[in-house]
Amino acid sequence: MFRTFNDRIRKDERGTVGILFALAAVPAFVLFGGMTDLAYVNNQKAKVQAAIDAGTLAAMHKNNLTAAEARKVILNYLKSNFENDGRIELDYDSLQVSVTEPGRGQVKVHASIKAQVRTAFLGLIGIKRQDFTVTAEAKNGSAGLEVVMVLDNTGSMRGSKIRELRRAAKKLVKILKDMSASTGASTVKVGLVPFTSYVTVGRKMWNADWLDTSNCHCSKSAWEGVVGYREPDYDIKDQEYDAYKVPAIHSYYVYKWWKWYYTYYTTPPKAIAPLRELDDDGVNDLNKEIDGMKASGWTYIPAGLVWGWRVLSHKAPYTQGVDDATANRKNIKKVIVLMTDGANTCKRYDKKVLNGRGYMRCGTSSTEADKTMRRLCKNIKARDIGIVTVAFDVRSRRIKDLLAECANLGSYDPSSGELENVFGTIARKISRLYLSK
Repeated sequence: MFRTFNDRIRKDERGTVGILFALAAVPAFVLFGGMTDLAYVNNQKAKVQAAIDAGTLAAMHKNNLTAAEARKVILNYLKSNFENDGRIELDYDSLQVSVTEPGRGQVKVHASIKAQVRTAFLGLIGIKRQDFTVTAEAKNGSAGLEVVMVLDNTGSMRGSKIRELRRAAKKLVKILKDMSASTGASTVKVGLVPFTSYVTVGRKMWNADWLDTSNCHCSKSAWEGVVGYREPDYDIKDQEYDAYKVPAIHSYYVYKWWKWYYTYYTTPPKAIAPLRELDDDGVNDLNKEIDGMKASGWTYIPAGLVWGWRVLSHKAPYTQGVDDATANRKNIKKVIVLMTDGANTCKRYDKKVLNGRGYMRCGTSSTEADKTMRRLCKNIKARDIGIVTVAFDVRSRRIKDLLAECANLGSYDPSSGELENVFGTIARKISRLYLSK
């Protein structure tokens, strides 16, 4: 009938637990609410950053830009494009803009603005707002780009894949042209290297000083402009063409037992298109070259890669690129965009047939070619040349890893139907890195 002393104590303990739980719930509520507030602040800060970045780039479109003109452009852009949900306030009076000339013929715009966000949960402990400042910078002038597309034109690219590649390559050219016009870059050039197991330099190169026609076994009129490979230690370099020339070869020679036969023919890839300015005529010419690409033959990636390097050079075999000293002085960046849809399936002939000059043996996966490619990638990157690689619809992890290892500006592995978007992403990425930063 009567509660014992222990019963009363237990009831008192239950009441104490309830009080403690209620007291603990308040800081827990504030803690988790505060995390929500901070996430919201970071989200709004990112939006302000994106808006001021875009406004600063928009200011770069003006000629003979002054700080007052740049501030007006950025201010109008922020007011027109930033969406305020009622909890954030941009302090437009705090917008600071400067225009300077850091050298190398460049103009730099720097902008900063302050903002504050009203908190929902942190206000319970007296933190009613969060303040932050964002900054943006854009630079143009003499900054420029020299880009060469090194594109796989082998037999596995037949049909829809080569058509998709043509569209993707033309999209890259268009975006680079548009970005160069909007940023005022003084130099933007693009070249094209279609490759299979070989590349084609064109018949007009027959008398070039760097070309060896002595082992071609054909006349000038019969030569299709196809070139083979120099000695292994020199075909991963862009130098010493006087002593180690590039051999001209026939596209339809094949080794069969003890001698050569005219028994197999592979269509040579489209000829290399040297670097050219992206004016209307240059774009039209490049698009015609891209439309002329056809799929045939085996894969030897080092062929395309080494000729991509040569196209970017200022010395023969191709001379349209700026020299390294000028590139450094004028802030011009050189980039190779390398795309393939498969593994290396060729290697050099190691026998002294036709003096062993320049021909390949194809048909199986080649680890020897992989090693050559690694050495070549290393040499190219050592010259401060950017490499972007694209493994198009590739299933082999080995070749994906090889391409990723080669890249220093990113590696992509799109499936069929995704290549055009990836080339667009690459064009915008390198434009922002080297034209707008």
